[in-house]
Amino acid sequence: MAVLAISPRGYQNTFAAFTFADLCSVLEQHEKVDEGLAGSLHHALLEHAGEKQNPIYRVIECTLSRFADDTKLCGGVDTLEGRDAIRRDLDRLERWANRMKFNKAKCQVLHVGQRNPKHDYRLGEEWIESSPEEKDLGVLIHGKLNMSRQCALAAQKANRVLGCIKRGVTSRSREAILPLYSALVRPHLEYCVQLWGPQYRRDMEQVQRRAMKLIRGLEHLSYEDRLRELGLFSLEKRRLRGDLIAAFQYLKGPTGKMVKRVFSECVSIHSVVAQLLVFMS
Repeated sequence: MAVLAISPRGYQNTFAAFTFADLCSVLEQHEKVDEGLAGSLHHALLEHAGEKQNPIYRVIECTLSRFADDTKLCGGVDTLEGRDAIRRDLDRLERWANRMKFNKAKCQVLHVGQRNPKHDYRLGEEWIESSPEEKDLGVLIHGKLNMSRQCALAAQKANRVLGCIKRGVTSRSREAILPLYSALVRPHLEYCVQLWGPQYRRDMEQVQRRAMKLIRGLEHLSYEDRLRELGLFSLEKRRLRGDLIAAFQYLKGPTGKMVKRVFSECVSIHSVVAQLLVFMS
């Protein structure tokens, strides 16, 4: 279980990098929202539309999110009322769990925001320890919303898999290397990339550069020429394409009404589609 204590004031511009699903309802309480936030709301919007039939949601004051055996409680703490609301909800969750008690040793508090007062919280009779970072659905979130650790871990995993391919596969033909890279390496670099958006793009691109060097017959070409020869895009262009597709789905999908207020009115659906078609052509 994770308790998210958010201090929204002075931190609106960094919410775009925040990947927890619990932000949806918290952000609805604020009038100004950063335009780049839409990419971070996908998981939030899906859960916001789904799990409200559970009776616990009728009494919870903050935002509650559950996925498999993980439970997350999120609330703003820029006021004492917000702090007290989180504490009351923790008491409600403790009573609601009944016989299926929470594993309190695994419960953590993640304080998010520059001006977060970092209050103490407890579940039942035990105080919950705070943590500087937590992993949510495979994405590492830091209390300062710095995604450098997530970028480094993604590049590290991809490099390890690429090293295994280099040592375990004798063939260096494109027919052998490209499918392995696309199936086993690149997914580590692109998992939830629309949410955590790599700040250190050089680390990401360096993995693909290393993979392209494994292919025999392209040694005399530059990185850009190798991609062109193999019919691939750089990771930066793939991220742009994914961002445009996600933005179109948010605006045209069932959650479009909620998301439209995130975007500037000057950006229309047609311009997004036009950019996507130009990029893909």
